[in-house]
Amino acid sequence: MSDASSPKARSIALNMSLAAALVLFGYEFVRSPANSLFKAAYGKDALAYAMIVIPIGVGLIVWLYTKTLKRFGPRRTLMYTSIASAVAIAGCFGIYKLGFIWITPVLLLVRECYVVLLIEQYWSFMDSSMNREEAKRWNGPICGLASIGSTLGGLGVAKYAQALGSAELLLIGAAVIVPALFISNRLFNVWGEPKEHEELHKPLSSGSSTEPPTTGIQEIRRSKRLQLIFIAVFISQSAGAL
Repeated sequence: MSDASSPKARSIALNMSLAAALVLFGYEFVRSPANSLFKAAYGKDALAYAMIVIPIGVGLIVWLYTKTLKRFGPRRTLMYTSIASAVAIAGCFGIYKLGFIWITPVLLLVRECYVVLLIEQYWSFMDSSMNREEAKRWNGPICGLASIGSTLGGLGVAKYAQALGSAELLLIGAAVIVPALFISNRLFNVWGEPKEHEELHKPLSSGSSTEPPTTGIQEIRRSKRLQLIFIAVFISQSAGAL
């Protein structure tokens, strides 16, 4: 087991923190315009109805992500989801500029999904590539460095929203995904796939009936602790939405 300050741990922590900071920076340029454009198109009262439908779309996208991860592995899944996110955001911008306001609910769905998928994959890579002591050491700095992106993104939106226009801010959110993808893909080149993924996808031994899990639902069913956490998150999110 490597020590808590190994070169591998430092490389992964600092580079993935930078990638996460870029994505969170860009998210600020997507989050606010998505709300503004939808309200301008359909009115603020319609936002409640959109939030009812969006979880269905989120569930579908998570299902597609799970299937992609199982088939192609972490590296290619991160590449595909990063490219798809950038294309989706830029595509929503282009369609909106053509005068098709019906794209604004789709933009809300993209906003809800893409940042969670990308950040989760960054965090999963770091968690799978470090031992317990390394994770304890780098957890705080990773969160701190990544949060700088959100702070700078919020300041950028406040400064440039009026000058550029809400829709045009979306292009910044799409553009910063590209360098984030370059950074994360380079880490895969250097350090390879996480060991957990390799073990998960090894052929099953003869006589074994255990199949690799395809979603997190199986884990929740097996763990009372996860069930309680799920209920607590569901209640808190429902209360927050109300």
